[in-house]
Amino acid sequence: MPSIVRIDAWVRETAAGSIAGAAGMDAGTAGGAPVAAAAGAAAAGVAQLIVVGSGVTGAEFASAYNALGVDVVLVSSRHQVLPSEDADAGRVIQAVFEESGMTIMSSARVNLFLDLGRDTTAIWFHQYGALEHRFIDYLQDTGKTLDFYAREIQKKGYLLGNIYLPHDGGDKSVVTTITAESETKRLFPGVKVRIVPRVPDLMMGINAARAKISECYFHETNCAAGVECLENYRKKWSETIGNWSDEPVHDENSHPADAFQQFAQGWEVEHELNRVKSRHTIEFEPQNTAFGY
Repeated sequence: MPSIVRIDAWVRETAAGSIAGAAGMDAGTAGGAPVAAAAGAAAAGVAQLIVVGSGVTGAEFASAYNALGVDVVLVSSRHQVLPSEDADAGRVIQAVFEESGMTIMSSARVNLFLDLGRDTTAIWFHQYGALEHRFIDYLQDTGKTLDFYAREIQKKGYLLGNIYLPHDGGDKSVVTTITAESETKRLFPGVKVRIVPRVPDLMMGINAARAKISECYFHETNCAAGVECLENYRKKWSETIGNWSDEPVHDENSHPADAFQQFAQGWEVEHELNRVKSRHTIEFEPQNTAFGY
């Protein structure tokens, strides 16, 4: 199985070579020298750059790379760049960016993919932008109700798009005394809640996840625990046939893998166009890995 590819915490380059490395920077301190980083990127022949986050640091990076002729896509979870600054100033700067040829992707929302278990609940935080899937955060705990997870999610301040529940989300369960679907709607008013249909065969869901993983980027630190589980999700060994069976091992890796399968089975690009505004906001960062046994 391919190893995890470490991606710079602030920017992701789409040409060969590392921007941070070319500029002599450490990925954890990417905000220190945007002009030097941009010069390094240009020297490395980077054709396109996706800058994730439109605050002061992200805008400064985007402007520096764009000025050196790099094709820049600036992704923002807010409705315009520099969301914490004066609104009029933000609109003017965004207009200047767009006139210079920069692509601005605004109002990029966060989707939640849940696997609800009697022992463990796992939640992936997903964002779609620039034709890529970015998993920006991960949450997991044991023996808690949906109220607990709602509080933890709200603390993170994300602007929510869709919440995806497993096929039994409409059934009463041990997690709540009512259905997970109705409880989720109560806890997140105005957010679209979707039930992912059950697949007739478990391997269909696993294969769907395998097919999708190559399109995904995972935040290096926020998603570290979930990524480790994806890497360790594996088949059972059958002593009877002396080979690996198609049945996966049910252990601590199962729920994170099942939650990721909700994404692979349930997400559709049309869902990004049919979302309801919510209160939660944040900016985000990516990283890439692989899925399989």
